[in-house]
Amino acid sequence: MDYSIEVAPIETLPCDCIIIGIYQNQYQNQQFVPSGTGLSDKLQSIIATVISRGDISGKIGETVLMNVIPDSGVERVLLVGLGENKTLSPKNYRKALSAAVLSLKKPYIKSVVCGLADVTVEGSNLQWNVRQIVEVFNDASYQFTALKSDKETESKLQKVAITTTENGLASAQSGLIQGLAIAEGVSLTKALADLPGNVCTPTYMAEQAVELGKTHPGLSVKILEEAEMKELG
Repeated sequence: MDYSIEVAPIETLPCDCIIIGIYQNQYQNQQFVPSGTGLSDKLQSIIATVISRGDISGKIGETVLMNVIPDSGVERVLLVGLGENKTLSPKNYRKALSAAVLSLKKPYIKSVVCGLADVTVEGSNLQWNVRQIVEVFNDASYQFTALKSDKETESKLQKVAITTTENGLASAQSGLIQGLAIAEGVSLTKALADLPGNVCTPTYMAEQAVELGKTHPGLSVKILEEAEMKELG
């Protein structure tokens, strides 16, 4: 999956779907997350109509995919519930992100713009938020295909752009780098764990470790033979 950090109004970025967070009782209070406040009056009005008719209340983990946005340059909008308008717990933030990813598993959604990085999360900052977006999106999109002749996957999502402000650009980029590193490690671990025992042997694991050492010069690798392991107890 390709990730990028974008400094631009969310509605102006080309994609198959934009992701907007809404708080509970949004319709009454008109409280979008910061990225949603820059939406055009037309799009805000459409979203308000969807909320007012009860399609979504804004509870944590609720989602609504709006597939038709009349008179707008936006293809689709995914509304994600964030609960009451207050600081989210890290757990609930990740829950909202996971719900968003699951709702995006559509064959026609290949690129999205995520406006959830600016949500206020307890004890976190923008860097942490961006890292979670990358981790959760990668984790939810993981599928084991190594031993399948048909490599067709359920998820078609290929590109994720994360919006921020000019002031937040450096922090967001740092979070992106961290998130990609962690996501890559988690994906590798899952892929190894999903292999059958006759494939993922100690020798195979050692070979993978050596390859990691070649790919990452800062990583030192030492393979222990059986006798050496016995000496260690």
